[in-house]
Amino acid sequence: MEHLDIGGSERYDKTWEFYSNSDALLYVIDGTDGKERLLVALDALSNLLRLEDLQGIPLCIAINKQDLDGCWDIDEVRRMIEEEEELSSLRERLVGKTWKVEGTSGVEGTQSFQHCHKAFE
Repeated sequence: MEHLDIGGSERYDKTWEFYSNSDALLYVIDGTDGKERLLVALDALSNLLRLEDLQGIPLCIAINKQDLDGCWDIDEVRRMIEEEEELSSLRERLVGKTWKVEGTSGVEGTQSFQHCHKAFE
């Protein structure tokens, strides 16, 4: 399995072309960010999902740093995606797509890249 770590900020938009021919997309979000930054990250994901190469592949949204106090709960992030007005374009792009929200911790090694990948096999 090949992994690419490509930043999500707008200055990296040109590198998103490397996602072509992918079997799945693992989108990692810093779980300790405040709500505003979380919404920005999810909006960036929505923009990424407009790429044709990503239309038919499964998506795992990984909420990282689950080992830290104050980290976003995965159910709360899922609820935000499903209900927040600001995320309506993301919801539209998720229709018909296999997707899930998982908690991860780089420190504890929980829910590794391989685990998310196996979830879609």
